[in-house]
Amino acid sequence: MHDSYRDVWDILRDEITRILEDCEAILILNLRFASTEPQDNIEVEEGETYLQTFFTKSVKNVVKKIVEKFKAGSHMELKRERGEVTLFLQSSGRLITDDLRSMVRELVGGQGYVLEYIEGEIRMDEDISALFYGSPSKLIFILPSADGRKLQILETSL
Repeated sequence: MHDSYRDVWDILRDEITRILEDCEAILILNLRFASTEPQDNIEVEEGETYLQTFFTKSVKNVVKKIVEKFKAGSHMELKRERGEVTLFLQSSGRLITDDLRSMVRELVGGQGYVLEYIEGEIRMDEDISALFYGSPSKLIFILPSADGRKLQILETSL
């Protein structure tokens, strides 16, 4: 194993760059959130079709910040105390790993919610170049090895 998680992120960046050959790729990031607050007061905002809670407001705010910062697309399915968000980001092979890590860091530690689960993929055209899943504390990446015959698994931490 590697001395530190920093080494693994560097290896992951090099591997993703190798696979994508620095072409544009799409990062699809599926996130599952849960409320850390007891059921709170509900506000119904005019024009909204779902209930607003501290949880939903907090998740919407952090997602809005990420969408603006990374020029990403998003889709949210938020309920009172749970929700899922999908983020889409087009980026170059060299930057996509750093973008992923930065986005997850932005999502961790917010008030009113906890990021429970992460899964996603990196796509180049119609091909899946890498898959990943886990939690903010441990992400597992599955990607093709350099020989193209085997899969390699990299385990990272933030």
